[in-house]
Amino acid sequence: LEEIDSTFDYSQYITKAIDLENEQDSSFTIELFISSLFEFTTIDGNQLITLIRFIENLNDCLTKVLCLRELLIIKPTRYSLWKSLQSTCVNISNIPELYKTYDIILFNEKTGYSALKETPTLALLYAKDIWKYSSSPDKAIALIDQALSIIRTSSDVWFAKLKILCQLKRVDEVRKLFGEMFEMFDKENVKGKERLYIKYVSFLRYEGKFEVAVDFIKSKCMLEYPTFYKFYLQIGQIYENDFGRFKESIFWYSKGEQTFPQNSNFPISLSNVYIHGLKNIAKGRSILEMALAKSPQNETLYQSLIQLEKSQQNMDQVNLLIERALKVLPQHPVIWSEKLKSLSGRKSSTKKVIFKDALTKTKNNYLVLLQIAISFYEDGQ
Repeated sequence: LEEIDSTFDYSQYITKAIDLENEQDSSFTIELFISSLFEFTTIDGNQLITLIRFIENLNDCLTKVLCLRELLIIKPTRYSLWKSLQSTCVNISNIPELYKTYDIILFNEKTGYSALKETPTLALLYAKDIWKYSSSPDKAIALIDQALSIIRTSSDVWFAKLKILCQLKRVDEVRKLFGEMFEMFDKENVKGKERLYIKYVSFLRYEGKFEVAVDFIKSKCMLEYPTFYKFYLQIGQIYENDFGRFKESIFWYSKGEQTFPQNSNFPISLSNVYIHGLKNIAKGRSILEMALAKSPQNETLYQSLIQLEKSQQNMDQVNLLIERALKVLPQHPVIWSEKLKSLSGRKSSTKKVIFKDALTKTKNNYLVLLQIAISFYEDGQ
């Protein structure tokens, strides 16, 4: 065909491969057939889109798996193809072919590991599938180590290994890994060191080393990243939740609010200390109202104030706040979700009108859909 410069229809030959698969056990022949088919000629953009649709609509079979593999070699970052490959391999009970595809695309020395270097998150997808389908966290860790030997400076891959070890509660290994990450992030100037510091503080809190965590934030984190707001939140949370020293937590939340005046996390956290720690509802309400006056379009501040009034059974005030918020933020799903929550006990006809309005204004946002489903469930529907 190549010698006579023949053109052909891909779908016709893929159908022939499926016929061959159905006739006899000839998996090696099919694999060579499909790989040769894709090597035969360059696929242009429009033809590729048509081919992808055709292959994704095939019934699940080995030929479909092999075709998806060839498509992924061309388009390794197309997540929908990986998803289709996963489901196909599961449905035909052939997970090894899924792993084989990952290996061919990610760990191909001939291509210089280009797909892995360009999209390190594919290694995380591979590790997740190993854990999910083989129930083997150790194999997943080994896979991540293999990826790290090629892409040492990928913070996402380092954090994936950290997450797995934390989920397995392998504390000694986590502690050792933090040491390796500190060294690597400094040596290679890896991006995301502030994220590493955040996780390390959380680990120190997990170990009950609260004073060490506070000292680490003050002496290291805040000096290196003075404009990173999460360290102010963390130190406030340690004093509030771990020590129960509310004055110190108020000091750090207030300092955070002064440093980051547009960040709603600080007035909300400050308000919570007064409400739940010091039982001073009036002060907590005042903090939220003052913050809202400065940021009148902040939906999370409205939500916090609505929830505060709801906890105090001030339902008239809740409804006033919701209507006030919707005038300023008519399309924000968080506020509509609060409105839907307030409809408990209303007539179905009334609810239906508001449901429709909420869906229209928020363009069927998932928060609104969820709250409507909850409402139906509570009504026994």
